[in-house]
Amino acid sequence: MSGSISTYLDALKTKLTEVFAERVDTIDYLLVVDSNKKLDTPAILLEVESIDEGIDAGDEKTPLSLKVSAFCILSKETTHDACHAEVEIINFAAEVIATIRNQRWGLTGIGKPTAITSQPALFNPGKEGDEVWQVSWEQSMDVGTSIWAPSGTTPSTVFLGRSPDVGTGHEDDYEQIFPPP
Repeated sequence: MSGSISTYLDALKTKLTEVFAERVDTIDYLLVVDSNKKLDTPAILLEVESIDEGIDAGDEKTPLSLKVSAFCILSKETTHDACHAEVEIINFAAEVIATIRNQRWGLTGIGKPTAITSQPALFNPGKEGDEVWQVSWEQSMDVGTSIWAPSGTTPSTVFLGRSPDVGTGHEDDYEQIFPPP
């Protein structure tokens, strides 16, 4: 199998931990955080918001387009200057964007992140004291096994034949369609 959502998320979390471990107290998945407990901040919480069908490469793998978010959370209590928490959270989000750009997380079958955006977000509505920015992006990935996997060779030249002029004896009737002649 070329990939899975759990493998993708584990690789994403590992990379963010490598980059931010010295400065960020919590890097985890949004769903595992207990909203009744105090969150150690600064924090990055990850969430897959949606999964759509991606662009099919014709290799029998399932193409997915993920919309992923990283919630950057900074408690006003953890900042050096509570008056500048708004600026610090923007810098924090910008650093996450810089880390995400061009990342394939060390995995195969993953496209580069696209449509990267960031904006203020609500987190634990009704609770005061946290500054939160949401960094969102889309990323494509293929799940499953390629039909070319058994031989290990992906065709480099593709020919098109039109019925009834196909098969043995009609080799000269085929048209090369890839790469373009």
